[in-house]
Amino acid sequence: MIDKKVLTAGVYDPVTIGHYALFEKISETYSEVIIGVFENTEKTPMFDRKTRFDAVKRAVKNLKNVKVVYGEGLLADFAHDHKIDLIVKGYRDDKDLVYEDLQAKYNYYRGGVETEYIKSEEDLSNVSSTLVREKIKKGEDIESLIPDGVKSILFK
Repeated sequence: MIDKKVLTAGVYDPVTIGHYALFEKISETYSEVIIGVFENTEKTPMFDRKTRFDAVKRAVKNLKNVKVVYGEGLLADFAHDHKIDLIVKGYRDDKDLVYEDLQAKYNYYRGGVETEYIKSEEDLSNVSSTLVREKIKKGEDIESLIPDGVKSILFK
């Protein structure tokens, strides 16, 4: 295990099995993992921030070296202020990677924190929060797309 404090962050509207796979992989690799539940002014979430936070906490309850926090402000500033060694971001495809790379360059320029990318497993490459929200709107089952125990948090 690598002795580093790492940050992964997102809106998690809602958290999916793809997110969980990333959290699990990071927690197996690094000694301390912070998951930041952030807001994104470009998005209007389906679920309020507390619900998203509670859902992520439920998803990772079995990962002992993981802490879920509310993220505030810019990711680069948050990482700098919390003495983060590395930002870790997941991506599904080249489009995601281009977006994440732009963010990583900004975060490094602003806060001096490097970003590592982890590609999702092929069988999870179509899983997204957008897909889950679309299924919810259509009244379709989402159980196979979200971590265990999360559905009860989303629909209390």
